[in-house]
Amino acid sequence: MPFQKGQPRPPGAGRKKGSVNRATVAAILDKFRCDPIEGMIRLAQDKHQAAALRARMYAELAKYRWPTLRAIEVSGPAGAAEAAGGALTVRVVYVDKPPKA
Repeated sequence: MPFQKGQPRPPGAGRKKGSVNRATVAAILDKFRCDPIEGMIRLAQDKHQAAALRARMYAELAKYRWPTLRAIEVSGPAGAAEAAGGALTVRVVYVDKPPKA
């Protein structure tokens, strides 16, 4: 049964005490002086690491530098592009997070 406005929350609803959130993770990383991005950069630039690992690190780091492009679907009647003189309009949408369902 979904939550009804004006009614008390069911027992056990909400975030559990002690659950890890971003601030907790950041505090732990600071405590150990650990910078994951710096570690990824070091792995990516280390010539002694496997090429697959280095490529993976560069791919992960690229997500922090450039926006992710959303895939677009092109549809329409067959031959529509030819009927329009071969012109096709494409709209590029930049997203930081996946769309909500």
